[in-house]
Amino acid sequence: MGVSGSTLRKYSDVLEREGYDVKKSSRGRR
Repeated sequence: MGVSGSTLRKYSDVLEREGYDVKKSSRGRR
């Protein structure tokens, strides 16, 4: 999936608001 960093940031923010643990899901983001 070729997603930009900015897009990932926005998606993670939305997912977090939905109640989804993005930090635990995206371990290879850092």
